[in-house]
Amino acid sequence: MFLGRGPLQGPSHTVAESSSSSSPLLLLCSTREDLGEVMSGVLAKFAIASAVMWTAPVAIVYGFYYQMIPGVSQLSSSTQTLASGFLAVISINLVIGFYICMAMKETPHQEPQPDPTFLANAKASIDQPTPSQVNDDSHGKGKEGL
Repeated sequence: MFLGRGPLQGPSHTVAESSSSSSPLLLLCSTREDLGEVMSGVLAKFAIASAVMWTAPVAIVYGFYYQMIPGVSQLSSSTQTLASGFLAVISINLVIGFYICMAMKETPHQEPQPDPTFLANAKASIDQPTPSQVNDDSHGKGKEGL
């Protein structure tokens, strides 16, 4: 069980995993089989995107170097180098953009649920009056009676 403080959380708020699960992703999946399906899909998409991110720029540079792309032979060597570099960078950015779009289109299997202990503590802190409210109420009652 992980018990730690998040970077934006105050001293009384802690991040805790459910003691019945071994992974935070299990909170979003109903069974371990669902988690396996989700993880295999995510890993497959990640592997494909990574492979394309490596092969596309190498193929572009290779095509420019061996003049496999039509019209490249008419360019100077410095122009070929710049064009291949720019196209390689653009191809990587396109793959990253496509990967982000695919990730945003995924639908969650279950809506995330807030931690019940955190909710209970938050409700208790809202219902509990602050010391300034208690002092204001006592001063107000005393003045009205005079």
